[in-house]
Amino acid sequence: MPGTETDYTQKLSDMLRVAEDFYTYFNHNEQAYGFYFDDIVNAEPVILKFEDVVIGYKMPIVVHIKMLNDEENIPI
Repeated sequence: MPGTETDYTQKLSDMLRVAEDFYTYFNHNEQAYGFYFDDIVNAEPVILKFEDVVIGYKMPIVVHIKMLNDEENIPI
């Protein structure tokens, strides 16, 4: 894989920030969307090589819906 360990560390850090922003955005806007995520999330770093290097995180996200009638309103 091309790149240095510093490159991977920086890219993983950037992607973790994106994942945290995604998680935080929906949890802070629970009233607007009618759902929220579990408070406990374990993000696992992922580095895969295809034709390019793919760096990111794998996060299991559990969505809690206040009312079952709102299932179709999840914008994911």
